[in-house]
Amino acid sequence: MADNDKTVEKAPLLQGDSAPQKLTADTDYIKKNNDAGKVRLIKQYALYLADSNDTAFVMPTSTDWTPPEGHFPIGYSKEDGAVLHPETGDETEIKAHNGDIVYSSVDGGYWTLQLGAIECKRRVVNVYFDQTPGVDSVHVNGVTSNKEYKLVLAGLDQSDKPFILCAERVKVSEREDLTFTYSDTLTFSFTFKILTPAGAGKNQFDIFGLAVD
Repeated sequence: MADNDKTVEKAPLLQGDSAPQKLTADTDYIKKNNDAGKVRLIKQYALYLADSNDTAFVMPTSTDWTPPEGHFPIGYSKEDGAVLHPETGDETEIKAHNGDIVYSSVDGGYWTLQLGAIECKRRVVNVYFDQTPGVDSVHVNGVTSNKEYKLVLAGLDQSDKPFILCAERVKVSEREDLTFTYSDTLTFSFTFKILTPAGAGKNQFDIFGLAVD
């Protein structure tokens, strides 16, 4: 027999042995834990605005909140709903000799709440034109908006679970045009800038009932 014509003998399988099995990762974790019951939409909400010095308007501390007597929401708003928006602050980047970013930071920034009220309630008109609350006639001498308000957005999801967003200190930072035409509803579109309340340890805003387990 030639030297290169050698047969390599395999060790016989012992009793209880089996052919090697191909190991595969358990992928069930990819398909599990999707829960349609935790998908949420806010089907109804009411926006309350109170003057910053209104001591009768007690801010929520949970979803168990009832508006104080004599305080009413602004009513219907546009179908776009209310939009909570983060406004990014100034960004600083430092790059190394090869273009790598070795340091990055963002300073400042703030949050806004945007919506368009479509009921011509006295309260809505007063806020839009920065007028004294309760005044029917509008007398404008400028475009600035200096008044501050307490804000509560109370909503219900599709399962009637409550949701509350509240900010102790907001002011109107932007307003869209008020269009007078036969084909469009009068819409008072606001952007409320959320400010930090005075005093240590206070949040810019709080949200209750958003997360579900």
